[in-house]
Amino acid sequence: MAKLVTAQGFVSDILKKYVKQLVETLPEPLSVCYLTNSGSEANDLALRLATSYTEREDVVVVEDGYHGNLGILVDISPKMHSKIPGYNKKDNVHITKLPDQFRGKYRYGDEDAGLKYAR
Repeated sequence: MAKLVTAQGFVSDILKKYVKQLVETLPEPLSVCYLTNSGSEANDLALRLATSYTEREDVVVVEDGYHGNLGILVDISPKMHSKIPGYNKKDNVHITKLPDQFRGKYRYGDEDAGLKYAR
């Protein structure tokens, strides 16, 4: 994978020590740690990492999902689409049904519910 540039606004010796110790607890092949300040920042980074790795921009999201209020995250947050007048869903965003075993079509007790929702 090519380098992905991220910004770390704060660096200290104690933070370096913490991250080093944290990474040492990760199972192989995990060896990298990114610290973020918010869920939106974490989701943005995750999306950029996935896009960089797969070299694709298609994203599957769950209906009514919310991933943050940053540019690209609004595009993958169906919950936000109805709040933006004239918003048109991007072609690379694929929305799937929420697998709701309480109110949904496939209920608890159905051992194949997960597979049925995935179809």
